[in-house]
Amino acid sequence: MSLRKDLLVIILLSLIFVLILELLGLPRLFSYGKAAGTSAAMYNAAARAYKPDFTLSATPGGNLNQYLPTTPPVTPAFAESFAHTFGIGGSAAETSAAFIYQDDEFRLSVSKSEGFLQLENMKNHALDTPIGSAEASGLAEDFFRRFFFTNYAQISLFADGNGFEAEFVPLLAGIKKNALNTTLYLDRCGNVLNMVYYFYTYENFARCPIMSEYDAFCGLPPSPADETPVTLTGCELVYVYDNSILQPAYLFKGYTKTGRSFSCPVNASIYR
Repeated sequence: MSLRKDLLVIILLSLIFVLILELLGLPRLFSYGKAAGTSAAMYNAAARAYKPDFTLSATPGGNLNQYLPTTPPVTPAFAESFAHTFGIGGSAAETSAAFIYQDDEFRLSVSKSEGFLQLENMKNHALDTPIGSAEASGLAEDFFRRFFFTNYAQISLFADGNGFEAEFVPLLAGIKKNALNTTLYLDRCGNVLNMVYYFYTYENFARCPIMSEYDAFCGLPPSPADETPVTLTGCELVYVYDNSILQPAYLFKGYTKTGRSFSCPVNASIYR
């Protein structure tokens, strides 16, 4: 009987302790009805600055790989294969940093150690008939498909008064890779100006558990007072480049109080 009383007293004191922590907004070692590892204070701080218009999942995201970008050996034959791809003839001009090919239309520079190439248009094009974003996106996709074959999820197009920037977002293990992506630049009439293409290979670095959307939400950084609250319209799991490796992250998107678009990745790895 005495043992039962002691147990009841311990349970009652534990519940009172948890209630005090909640009332004070202090972190606790466990959580009821929330993803483990977060606290009421952390959630409340995020909720004051960010207003999701969707339900945050408290279910952890399983296990995913982290990847190490690796530059393959850049031999003369490897560099020349890209020159053939773009139809640029002649011999390479080799420097300590790159193999360079050039004809009347294009200049191609293949980096020896940085894992990318750059294609520059050497012609001056007449800027007579500006095009819209839809046509620019179509031209960018046609150009990319003409020279490369890859599994990309979408084309992100950014436009200003001078032209367009088209980023090809590929899939890595079925998840969008939001870093180290090929980017094509067009002038306002749709002529290709420049392209940066990454030819990294990606080696498995580590496999780690992934936190929930709820935990990631609690890790959002403070937003500027004049832009608060930020309305969040969505969240998706992507790969970002962080600490020299590609890591899973939750990408939160939305708009600020003043109507500006908002995008912020939060590292999703529970440990690195």
